[in-house]
Amino acid sequence: MMPTKYEISSPENDRLTSSRVLIGRTRHVFQLDPLQDPRWKTFVATHPDASAFHQVEWLKALKSCYGYVPMALTLSLPASPLENGLVFCEVRSPLTGMRLVSVPFCDHCEPLINDSEELECFVADLTTRVEKSHWKYFELRPILHAPDDKKSLGVSQDYYFHRLDLRPSEQTLFKEFDKDSVQRKIRRAEREGLRGQQGNSEALLQHFYKLMVVAPDQAPVALGNLLYLHVG
Repeated sequence: MMPTKYEISSPENDRLTSSRVLIGRTRHVFQLDPLQDPRWKTFVATHPDASAFHQVEWLKALKSCYGYVPMALTLSLPASPLENGLVFCEVRSPLTGMRLVSVPFCDHCEPLINDSEELECFVADLTTRVEKSHWKYFELRPILHAPDDKKSLGVSQDYYFHRLDLRPSEQTLFKEFDKDSVQRKIRRAEREGLRGQQGNSEALLQHFYKLMVVAPDQAPVALGNLLYLHVG
């Protein structure tokens, strides 16, 4: 499976072709703030294509750490439950320009749609936004739902997406791993007593900070515990 990044550029960037091809087929697109509108969190929690990159917590991290402003588009009426949605962030950079990305620092961010027509409506709306606001481009990072229109959208990057099926037994999964690059390292971790701790407590954060910043010379000792920190 190969995820693909699609982007469309503004006329000022000299890479826009046939950008109005979808405009006549659009339905009304509504914009919402996924950080403030409670419908977004409810919608993402139940949609089968949603990932960690759609979560409110991830979008809050992008805004607080980088100043990226998250927004979402939907075809659902303002007072009704969301039936579809596409989330993106405004990225304003003096070096790389102004652009719309769905979403920054993610492996993929699937448009949460029911059919290709809904995606075409979102693409048409984003195309209009790019042209009117003089954005450099907008970028989508789908896996399952590729845009139908190839005239106004260009592929900016292809890459591999690795997915591990966790339904088989632990022993079966281990046998499927590469003996040198994976199995050998797992055996070494077991011999050295590596164990994992997951959480977001102050104590774990201090351990992680000490390992990474304060006392790197103590890393061999601290590596006896593997820390997992998460937002939320």
